[in-house]
Amino acid sequence: MSATQRALDGLVEAFSRIPGAKVAVVRPGASMPTDQPNVVLSPLTLTRVGRSRRAGSLLDLELMVAVEASGETIFDITEQLLLIAETLPHTRLDPLPENRSGFGLVIGVGVSLDVLEPTGPPVREVVVDVHPLTPAESTGLRLVPPTQQRG
Repeated sequence: MSATQRALDGLVEAFSRIPGAKVAVVRPGASMPTDQPNVVLSPLTLTRVGRSRRAGSLLDLELMVAVEASGETIFDITEQLLLIAETLPHTRLDPLPENRSGFGLVIGVGVSLDVLEPTGPPVREVVVDVHPLTPAESTGLRLVPPTQQRG
């Protein structure tokens, strides 16, 4: 299972703890489920945040998920969603974009992918040659690398 899917499943599991919440995931381009869930999670974007080395070489991503509530208890459920979101390891909480017609929030969740870095043989010795610059005779001072010195 992908790291992104695990992050999304973690949100579903956390939000499913709300009493009376029926949580569903609607993937981009898919239609709304027929069982009428009152909490709908819709993945919006998966963007690169950077690289880190906290547990090996990692590519850090951010999964942005729209969380929309509906039904008779929309305000109670939204309050519970916000309370649970505060306990999750999230990157940020934002309001829904203006093009979304629902009531809810957008949560950003961190996703980390292992990055395989090419490796070569171990470096046994590092050699650094330092050549001083020497002045050459002329009306001005011209610095010339040692390989181009005049006699």
